[in-house]
Amino acid sequence: MKYVPTEIDRHAGSNILKANMAPFVYKPKQSIEIEGAAAGVRLHDPNVAIYIRGYAIGSEDAAASPETSTQMDLTLVRVESKKDRRIVSTVAFTQITGKAARSNQTVVLTIEKVGNTEWQRITPNEPLLPGEYALMCMPRGQSLFPTRVFDFAIDPKAPASPNAIKPTTVISSQ
Repeated sequence: MKYVPTEIDRHAGSNILKANMAPFVYKPKQSIEIEGAAAGVRLHDPNVAIYIRGYAIGSEDAAASPETSTQMDLTLVRVESKKDRRIVSTVAFTQITGKAARSNQTVVLTIEKVGNTEWQRITPNEPLLPGEYALMCMPRGQSLFPTRVFDFAIDPKAPASPNAIKPTTVISSQ
């Protein structure tokens, strides 16, 4: 998988209109989006295992102060497709305090180190349903956004990929 850049939709027109109608109740929102209606990588098997190298799991110090932390959590989310865009996450801000709350469809993951290497194996705790997904380093602060994601889809009916890397069989001579 290759990363794709994200874009921030600030929903300017909608936020201004709704803020004027109900200024103390309405929560302005922003969304993190990926261009395109579908991911280029189409996987057939819902029992995905993803291998990644060089990602360090955050420290305990970062968990104590998530709003100011520069640490990130490796996150897999189900992405919502709308026309020619895919919505990764939405952030709503409280008018009075400015506090933010992020909403997305997070998938519970197991991340395990592979031997004494920098590689880690990422597996969802349950098989993935057909649909669009994004793997990303999500900043711990609720008002922060990921700038890049790795997108893919679970699509059992997708054609076979001619560029797929397949396991090789080693025949030993004994």
